[in-house]
Amino acid sequence: MGGSGSGNWLRWTSARCRVEDKLNLPISQFRETLKQAVNGRTVGGSLTWRRGENVTASIGFEALDPLRLRLHYTVGRGTADERRLDYFVNVTTTRPYYGGVRNWFLCPRCGRRCGVLYGPDLFACRLCHGLAYESSQTAHRMDSLIVPFAIENGMTLREAKRAFREAFKDPYDRKRSRRRRRFSDW
Repeated sequence: MGGSGSGNWLRWTSARCRVEDKLNLPISQFRETLKQAVNGRTVGGSLTWRRGENVTASIGFEALDPLRLRLHYTVGRGTADERRLDYFVNVTTTRPYYGGVRNWFLCPRCGRRCGVLYGPDLFACRLCHGLAYESSQTAHRMDSLIVPFAIENGMTLREAKRAFREAFKDPYDRKRSRRRRRFSDW
């Protein structure tokens, strides 16, 4: 019972790929380019990603109109798997209640509205790539130390965390009174 490959052990031994490890393509990089692409005028350019002084990746783009962006780049350059990708990404806009216009990518895979696309293969949204933020993977790192304490003392995890916070609270970290806050800037 329970041979290799059975069960859910992989969930505990490896973490999901992180957003911070992928190439990201934020819509804010294209704000001015999309504004200039009006009345049939095509505006283009390129972006590069660097690690130190080394160029790790580059991508060319063209804005054909304010709601359509063409991406072209090569994946796996110099290997047997080298592929040239050339595809369109649609852009949509929303109007925030405080005014102005906010641009969003429409994910080429699922059509979801997003502010950042992740690569390097096909640039798509975070959910299509199955990416997680690093902070979501490290948020409960200390729980494994608190659980035995909670079990031993018959507490829930929330109660044990509260007890630890109280036990290790800085006595000098008090909220200042309203009067002290008012005069502290002088």
